[in-house]
Amino acid sequence: MMKKVLLIDDNRLIRAAVMHYLSGLGYDVSCSCTSADVVKAVRQHRPDVILTTLYSEGYGAGRLPCLLRRDARLMKKRAVVLFSDEEDHILSEIHEAGLVNGYFRKTFSLDGLEEVIQASFRDLRNTTDAARG
Repeated sequence: MMKKVLLIDDNRLIRAAVMHYLSGLGYDVSCSCTSADVVKAVRQHRPDVILTTLYSEGYGAGRLPCLLRRDARLMKKRAVVLFSDEEDHILSEIHEAGLVNGYFRKTFSLDGLEEVIQASFRDLRNTTDAARG
């Protein structure tokens, strides 16, 4: 079964580059460009990992990770945040609150993106195995 990633970013170029790269690695990638669609997109695509930006139309800084954790159906999803250099101060607040499972700077190398996505799936597998065991 193909591993599913939901990418949430309002930047069309970021979405296109990340989607192309992750698809080439064998992931089934779905995209959402606004946070207004995120709950619907998660229900529709049923991703294993959510790769999201900190900012999204209609939500202030750092609010999108909070949205993901407010919905009981989304709480257990692995979430990785894409962030830019000017968002470091927000990132520390989100980290302290335990809202996401990983972080990745938007000024990134694609190899580094592959590593963080693979780590999220390893964590997901370990969590699933522990729940069974």
